[in-house]
Parts: sequence; structure tokens; C-alpha cells
Amino acid sequence: MDKQKRSLALRIVLLSALAAWMIISAYVPELPGLCPVQRFLHLRCPGCGMSRALAALLRLDFAGALRYNLMAPLILGYLLYVCVSWWAARRRGGQDGLLPKPEWLNVVFLIVFLAWFPVRNVLGL
Repeated sequence: MDKQKRSLALRIVLLSALAAWMIISAYVPELPGLCPVQRFLHLRCPGCGMSRALAALLRLDFAGALRYNLMAPLILGYLLYVCVSWWAARRRGGQDGLLPKPEWLNVVFLIVFLAWFPVRNVLGL
């Protein structure tokens, strides 16, 4: 199997695992002890609550999704943009990487995402 087929197979496996996790989270929203950052450091990482936020969104509970993680709309919007950009680049026959263009958008998202870590722990969000 060449490198391109392996890469596609890996992406399919990862997306399938993500889809399975979203479905499980929708029906068992309070799975205990799965976040190692929260379990060992007693801090909430920038992504803490995203599984429950996704589960809430699947139930169309938008307020609940925001309660689990205020950054959920931004994170999910960025991930959707990454997927659509990757798909569009592949359709055009390009070999662009996974990160979308323009590059400054990726940098801004990373800064905001990392800044959310101390903000949510200091303010208790």
C-alpha cells in the first residue's frame, strides 16, 4: 500500500473513531474519568467538555453545549473549516496539508485555543 492510500486509510479510521465517540457521548454524556489532564492536574484543558458539548449539540441543546465549553462553537467551526478546506483541496487535485489556508487563521486559532486554558481555570468557566 502506497503512502497516499495509508494516509487515507488512517483518516478514515480516525474519523470513524470520532463518529463512534460522538454517538457514545450522545447517549452516555457523563462518562467518568476520561480526561487525563483533569484527572491528574485538576485543571480543565481547552477541550474539556467538548464530548459533552457535541452530545448536547446532537440533542439540539445549544445552551447546554455552551455550558460544557464556551469555546465549543469556535472549536467546532474551525474543525469544520479544516475538513471542508481539506476536502476542497483534494477535489481540486491539490496535495495541500491538513491545515487550511490562510496560515494566519491557524495561528490565531492556536493562540485563542491556548489562551482559553488559563482563562477557563482562573475564572472557573
